Amino acid sequence: MAKKEQLIRLVYIVKALEKAPQEGLSYQEIYDFLKRKHEDKDCEKFSFSEKTFQRDRGLLQDIFMICIAPKGKGKWGIEENELTNRYAIFDNILLVDAYRRTKEMQEVLLFEQQEKTLGLHYIEEIIEAIEKHRTLRFVYTKFWEGVPHLREVIPYALKEYKRRWYLIAEDYQGDNRIKTFGLDRISQLEITQTKVQHKKVDIETLFKNSYGITIDTETLPQEIILSFDYQQGQYIKTLPLHPSQEVLIDNEKEVRIRLRLIPNYDFVMDICARSLYVKVISPSSLAKEVKGYLKEAYEQYLS
Repeated sequence: MAKKEQLIRLVYIVKALEKAPQEGLSYQEIYDFLKRKHEDKDCEKFSFSEKTFQRDRGLLQDIFMICIAPKGKGKWGIEENELTNRYAIFDNILLVDAYRRTKEMQEVLLFEQQEKTLGLHYIEEIIEAIEKHRTLRFVYTKFWEGVPHLREVIPYALKEYKRRWYLIAEDYQGDNRIKTFGLDRISQLEITQTKVQHKKVDIETLFKNSYGITIDTETLPQEIILSFDYQQGQYIKTLPLHPSQEVLIDNEKEVRIRLRLIPNYDFVMDICARSLYVKVISPSSLAKEVKGYLKEAYEQYLS
C-alpha cells in the first residue's frame, strides 16, 4: 500500500501532467515540479529518481488505472480519457492533505457545516452485489411518503449528485424499470443469493437528457433558451446547468444560453430558485410553468 507521502506524490504527478503542453513533460520537468512542491511544504530531504518515477507509474496504473505513457523525445503524458470520473478522487486526496497541514489553524480551511452523509457504508456491499450478479434487498423510505417499503433490485451503478449518492438499479420484483434510490433512504440492506443477468444498459445515456438524478427514457428532450443577467451569467458559464449548454449571447446586459433536456421538476425548481436573475425565453410552456410557481410563492406573502 502506498504511504502518505507517496500517495500525495502520485497526485502531484497527475496534476503536473494534466497541465502539461500537448507534447508532455520530461522526467526532469516532473522532477523539478515535485521538488518545488516539496520545498513549498518546507519538508525534509527531497528524494525522487527515475527508478522511483517508474515505480510510481506502476502504482498509478494499479491503483487508479491511469496510464502514463511515453510521448516521444523523452516526454511523458497521460493517455486520452484516462482521467474521466477520476478528478474528484485526486481533489479529495489533496483536500485531505490540506486539512492535515492546517488542522492546527482552524481559520485557514473552512468547511461547510453538514450532516454526515448517510448510506455510504453500503457502498462495499452494493459493489459486491454488482460484481457477483446478485440482487439487493433493502427497506426504502421515500421522503414524501414516510412509509418504509421492502424492495429487491438488480444493482447497476452508483451516482453522486449534490453531495448525495444514489443507487442505479432495476426494480426486480416490480415493473423491471431502471430507477434511482437515494442511499440515505436505504436501511437493512443485504445481498441475496439470487443470481441475475444484467441488461445491456449505458448508464451515461440514461441521464443524457435528464436534469439531476431523474431517469426518464420516454419523454423527448426540448430546446430551452434562458436569459441570465450579467452577474448570474458568469456563474452559469463556469458551472453549466447541463452538458448540452451553449452560450448564444454574452455581453454586459445578458448571458443567453441554449439547453437540450427534459424540463423535469428539479429543473423547474432550479430555475425558480434563481427568480429575477433568469428569464425563460422558450419554450412558452416552461415559461408559463415557472411563472405559475413564482406567482404562488409571491401570493404567500399577500395574506
